[in-house]
Amino acid sequence: MKLIGSAASPYVRKVRVVLAEKRLDYQFVIEEVHSANSLQSGSVEPRVRADMTFFETPNDGAVFSVGSISFGGSLPVNGYDNPVARITENVVRGMLADGPLPGHAEREMEAVG
Repeated sequence: MKLIGSAASPYVRKVRVVLAEKRLDYQFVIEEVHSANSLQSGSVEPRVRADMTFFETPNDGAVFSVGSISFGGSLPVNGYDNPVARITENVVRGMLADGPLPGHAEREMEAVG
């Protein structure tokens, strides 16, 4: 089994403790990405991707979660003028606004059919 992650990650530390407690053998692969590399972008490398999850909760709440090890490092690229920063800004602005999230009524209409 391989555990891939950052040694500084609290999640990785917890997983390592559990693996040790259960006496499971594993190989720890340190994955430290501190900046974006233009030679590994999605426009150059088709295997590059990021998982993003968004869902609404009761009382006008929502959850936005990203699964990319370099998401935070991608925000300031090109002076914050990039798709990652734009998505983040749109989500944060939508969540900070009073009332339902933008598009909420349209999504409800689609669900009803």
